[in-house]
Amino acid sequence: MIFSKSLVAFLFVEGTIGLLFLFSFYFAYMILTRWNFNSPSKLQYTLEKRDYFVSLILYFALSSKVVLLPFFINLLNSLSEKLPGAMCAAGVVSANEYGQILLILKVVIIFVSGTWLILNAKDKLEVNLPYIKSRYYLYLILFFLIILELVVEYLYFTNISTEEVVLCCSAIYGANSGGLTLPFGLDIFGILYLFYATWVLLFLTYIKKYLLINTVANILYLVLSFYALTYFFSTYVYELPTHKCPYCLFQKEYHYIGYLLWGSLIGGSFYAIAGLVVSRLTRFKTDYLYRNSLVLDTIFISVCTLYVVAYYLKNGVFL
Repeated sequence: MIFSKSLVAFLFVEGTIGLLFLFSFYFAYMILTRWNFNSPSKLQYTLEKRDYFVSLILYFALSSKVVLLPFFINLLNSLSEKLPGAMCAAGVVSANEYGQILLILKVVIIFVSGTWLILNAKDKLEVNLPYIKSRYYLYLILFFLIILELVVEYLYFTNISTEEVVLCCSAIYGANSGGLTLPFGLDIFGILYLFYATWVLLFLTYIKKYLLINTVANILYLVLSFYALTYFFSTYVYELPTHKCPYCLFQKEYHYIGYLLWGSLIGGSFYAIAGLVVSRLTRFKTDYLYRNSLVLDTIFISVCTLYVVAYYLKNGVFL
């Protein structure tokens, strides 16, 4: 098992969040099964107070999950120094079969957590808390995901060997490795065409208020952006055609640009998905969520394109 002070601190916070969810489970169950806002009973009064208490706990816990994701990426990069063969977080993630699952699970939890926080804020604007059961059904999904995440985290970190050689990012994503298979049977230029075309679709569907299509397009944009950034745009950040890696972008040598790129990309998709969910569960308008989504998606595509343009202006050629 690998060990570091940062890892201990990270697992302590993760465990604390898990305990908070366990502590809240009983109250959430009581609210889901006994809640009746029109009842003048003592039980209803108690449940209203418990809802305020649980909401406060969950607000703290879920906000912490959002902050922990970039810390987790930073932790993986720091652990690469302890694993033979690893040059960045890519080697640490590939150290066993649980790494990729854990990373995807964390992103999913961020999406659901953010949606809960928005729904909670909307519900608190109403006197009779009409969306309280929707909030707690969403809590149950989060509860399952958090417990699953803790199990996968335990399996992941306890099965990392500091003696076995792991793959570096060049071996995983490089030109000679075969890398990941590009989707839809396309080459990288086909991916780029769809990448820019999908952003145009996002812009048009936002203007026309085709919100369902916008959400589906955002999911497609997320997938295409991963491949476009990893196999094309990252080479312009590194200024090296053979260096293709989604994780080295988070390192100091590249001005931590990965936090802006991946943050804007994930944030853009999150706001679109949250907008659709909240619009289906409440009567509130969610135009501002889709606007935030488009702004973040535009930041992502602009920064990626800027790196290509800057390289060409500096060197007179493309990679």
